[in-house]
Amino acid sequence: MYNQKVVNAVKVSYIEEEPPAKEGSTLFFHFRMETQGQELIERVKALIAPELSVSGLEVYDLEYKQGVMGMTLSVYLDRPGGKVNLKDCQSASHLIGEVIDASEVIQAKYILEVSSVGLDRELKTKKDFDRFSGQEARIITRVLIGKDNTFTGTITACGKEAVTLSTGKGEVLIPLKDIARARLEIKF
Repeated sequence: MYNQKVVNAVKVSYIEEEPPAKEGSTLFFHFRMETQGQELIERVKALIAPELSVSGLEVYDLEYKQGVMGMTLSVYLDRPGGKVNLKDCQSASHLIGEVIDASEVIQAKYILEVSSVGLDRELKTKKDFDRFSGQEARIITRVLIGKDNTFTGTITACGKEAVTLSTGKGEVLIPLKDIARARLEIKF
């Protein structure tokens, strides 16, 4: 993730003030690696999603990144209306490994990690906010809304452009485009 954030920052400054990157430059290398990584993730998702849907599972997120032991492909699973258990992850791991190996979409050695999204899952899309309407969430925004950029409360609605959160201070309308990070809050 660190490289991706650096690359995004470099891309923004490139767009605004720097000349185009030349092949062989560090900027070109990072941009090319990010693009190739995203393309690979999209191809892997297209291959494994239909296979997993037969078991009632869906791919919530994928990450392909450099780890200590080499490249790691992390697959986060969800089951709409249900829970993902250890047996689901084991079965999915075998299936995903077979599909990827047969397709040869990843030609280098890699480590495959398969897990559920977890109870405190990240909320990334309008669909996520709709699905978890009525539940507690914590939202961090890129900009201040009033005097705050961190809000915790109940998701009460999600429109086309904003989510409404009921907090201890009242209702807050948060534009989806301004959300930096959002997670479900777990109460024990």
